[in-house]
Amino acid sequence: MVATPGRLHDLINQGALNFKMLEVLIMDEADKLLDSGNEMKLQHILQQLPKQRRTGLFSATMPT
Repeated sequence: MVATPGRLHDLINQGALNFKMLEVLIMDEADKLLDSGNEMKLQHILQQLPKQRRTGLFSATMPT
């Protein structure tokens, strides 16, 4: 699945997703996710995911 944090948050609130089998979470543009005011949504999303998972954070740029 590929989704923006806002869309993923909406789908979770609708009960449209089941994360029981999730093994890997990939977040692209990780450095920008918190900059754009998504912190509360990201916290909610991460709370719904299995604790036993691998998480990859990727970004093409590094903040200075």
